[in-house]
Amino acid sequence: MTSAPGKLTKADSGGWTLWKSCGGRPEFGNPAAFNSCIAQSCWESFTVTLKTPSFFDQMIQFTGNQPGTGGLVTFKDRIG
Repeated sequence: MTSAPGKLTKADSGGWTLWKSCGGRPEFGNPAAFNSCIAQSCWESFTVTLKTPSFFDQMIQFTGNQPGTGGLVTFKDRIG
């Protein structure tokens, strides 16, 4: 709980292979749209548990939404 998880590749999970094997079935989507360049589609999620509301106060200021009422919030690294 003190560091970010390691980045995985397609080889680390059988999920990509399974999804790709469903090729020709449009209802399952197109895995190549997501795994042809994993670095550009990589994301992480996290949960915050605090004893004071300071984080949520800042998120309300940042997003304009009350916690639990808005959509996901993306924090994007600036590369380059």
